[in-house]
Order: sequence, then structure tokens, then C-alpha cells
Amino acid sequence: MSLDHSPKLSELMRPKTLDDLMLPRQIVENLKHLSETSRLPHLIFYGTNGVGKTSAARILTKRDNMHVEAKEFIDYKSEKLFIADIKKFLTMNTLFDEYKVCMLNEADMMSKMQQTAISNFVEQYEDSCRFILTTNHLEKLSRALQSRCVPICFDLAPSEHDSISQRLFDRYRVALQQLRYEFSETRLRELIQIYLPDMRAVANRIDFEFKLPPT
Repeated sequence: MSLDHSPKLSELMRPKTLDDLMLPRQIVENLKHLSETSRLPHLIFYGTNGVGKTSAARILTKRDNMHVEAKEFIDYKSEKLFIADIKKFLTMNTLFDEYKVCMLNEADMMSKMQQTAISNFVEQYEDSCRFILTTNHLEKLSRALQSRCVPICFDLAPSEHDSISQRLFDRYRVALQQLRYEFSETRLRELIQIYLPDMRAVANRIDFEFKLPPT
């Protein structure tokens, strides 16, 4: 039996530009403004699962107007090893005029000791590094860490649900047609209504229910 190695729809639909993010226009415009600056501030992206926090962080670190060396961290199991890995990255020599960006995904999983270390690193390496933290639970991050970063909320207000739902429907309808999926527009709209704002859950459910035609 052969295995299907084709990429999942959630990966194919992962935003590649800020305009691809299914967020309120004002948040997208704020992110665009940040992308035009020569150096980012320290940032905390917070909100519910699957709203695009990690995608936005990755997009911001891949800009044409600057040299950036970025690295993602997500394993917080070993307190001392995590801190040592961060410090090694921060002190590593870079080419040209690159500065470093540490992306800390699911940052609320950090221990108090790890959060204290990151707070210290933010100040110690201010001239050469920026931190972007993503979290589902802003309240689990220390006040000291929050005060050193610019927080941006990715949650959708109830008044924004319909417009985002329509934008997501239009994007998926075009993508599914181009990928030659067999799908029902009515069911597509239903799935978006059920799983929004978790874009990852939307994509996974669509991938499960709608199929590519047999070759």
C-alpha cells in the first residue's frame, strides 16, 4: 500500500504574505507598518489557537528590506538547556549587518526561570536581537516580560466574524478549484462557520472531508 506524501492543505494554505492573514484589516495594516521599519520592536502575538500568530512572525522575519537571522524555539522541557541554546544563538557571529530574531512559540509554556532569563536577554542584547513571542495565554507571561514587548492581539471581535468568514471562504474556494478538489460550496461555508477562528482546524477539516479526484 502506497503512502500519500502530498502536503496537507493546512500547509498549502499557510499565509505567505501579511495580506494572506485572515485578520482584521487594522491588525494587518499595523503588521505592515512594522514590516517597513528597519528594526522590529520586541513583540508578543497572543490569541486563540490557529489564528496566524506563528505565520505572522515568520513573515515578518523574511523581509526584503533587511538582513535577519531568525530561529524558532519551542522546546522548554529543560530549563538550563533552553537558556543555554538561546544564549548561544544570541552570541553567535553573523554575516554582514544581520541581526537576530528569536521566535518563541507557545511562550506561555516557559517556566518562571526561563521567562526571567528571556527578560534579561531582551535588555542585554537590545542592540543585536529581537524577540517575537507567540502565546495563547498572555496572562501566563510575567509582567516583566510583557512590559518589554509590544503586545498584539490576534483574536477576532464578534463584529469581524462575518467579513473574515467571507474572505476565508473566497480564498478556499479559489484554492480548492485550482487544486482540483471535489467540494461543496455549501459545506465549505458550514465548516468555516463551525471552526473559525481556528484557521488550522478549518484547513484540517476541509482536507478530511474534501478529496482530490482520482488520477
